[in-house]
Amino acid sequence: FTPELPWEEAPAIAMAEFHQEMLPTSLLLSIIESKQSVPFPTIVEVLGLLVAFELLQAAGLQLPQSVGQTVSIIGGLVVGSAAVEAKLISPAALIVVAVAGICGYTLSGQDFSGAVRIWRFGLSVCAAVAGLFGIVAGFLALLIHLAGLESMGRSYLAPFSRLQGGDQLLRRRLVTDKFRDPTLHPRDERKQR
Repeated sequence: FTPELPWEEAPAIAMAEFHQEMLPTSLLLSIIESKQSVPFPTIVEVLGLLVAFELLQAAGLQLPQSVGQTVSIIGGLVVGSAAVEAKLISPAALIVVAVAGICGYTLSGQDFSGAVRIWRFGLSVCAAVAGLFGIVAGFLALLIHLAGLESMGRSYLAPFSRLQGGDQLLRRRLVTDKFRDPTLHPRDERKQR
């Protein structure tokens, strides 16, 4: 999965709760062994870790930038390892949420980062409720939401929002055409390729 997408931990929840047959046997046995002493279901572990990570990120924003990100990462590792030693969470859930949280630092805009964090919670709950079907339903809800958004008078999904011509036009746009909306008329034409 790419770091920009908000569903890093949703497949892990879906596979741990509903679709264990999709995991290799040795990995499944390792997960089962690490979860035996944990009293909470997977969704409670993941949501608790996501909340803790969000609190650490919020605390890191109040500190100077060079120190803030370090505090968030180191604090997350310390709190996570303490929670694993106390048998409140499993190591597998900690690894998945830590990777997803660190990938969140690669996002460029604060608004986009906030939206991804909100959708991460929603898709995690969808995965806990209905497994992979919940992930697909949550992804469709995200796609419908994005299709309804506009930015500066243009659809958020502008290259694909007004397709007349069906499948052939979409295939041509994906393979050969530029992804810039032709109605925007940029001033510098040569830098648009």
